[in-house]
Amino acid sequence: MDSIRSLHPLARAWLLDGPLSPYVDAFEALMERGRYAEGTVSTDLRALAHFAHWMTRCRLSADQIDESLVELFLDSHVPRCDCHATALRSHSDLRASLAHLLALLREQHVIVELPGPSGPIAEELHRYNVHMRDARGLGVGTRKGRLAIVGRLLQCKFAGTAIAIGELQPEDVRGFIATELLIRPQ
Repeated sequence: MDSIRSLHPLARAWLLDGPLSPYVDAFEALMERGRYAEGTVSTDLRALAHFAHWMTRCRLSADQIDESLVELFLDSHVPRCDCHATALRSHSDLRASLAHLLALLREQHVIVELPGPSGPIAEELHRYNVHMRDARGLGVGTRKGRLAIVGRLLQCKFAGTAIAIGELQPEDVRGFIATELLIRPQ
């Protein structure tokens, strides 16, 4: 990809000379595997460049990155940012790009995995995820959305009790859908 060459020279230097430089190629490969649009990749690289610049100023290394460090950057640095005008400042773009970075660093074992949820609902959701992936061939994004909805349904019906799918009645599903529509209007 030519996305790095299209960056402002200062942003390119922040990215390629900073603490994230060893991960730039892998990040681009992650974006390519995800089939992200060229504009999205460019925005993500600008976000990484700004974050790398801030990390350099704070003398931070890649293995120190976690969600709390990202929040510190977003909540403390970005609102008062005095970096060069090339620095990306869009909170939502930065958050999305840095979420990709966290995923990449975990994939490469640079930072530790977050502990997953546990308990009967988590186990049921895991089985459902495997079914959707293996038997139905559904993609990650589709599965993630469905798992969130089914997780809320199971929490509604079985919070604090053992899960017995056979006890789930049509009225339970209708009531859940009605509640969801009230909470999340379209």
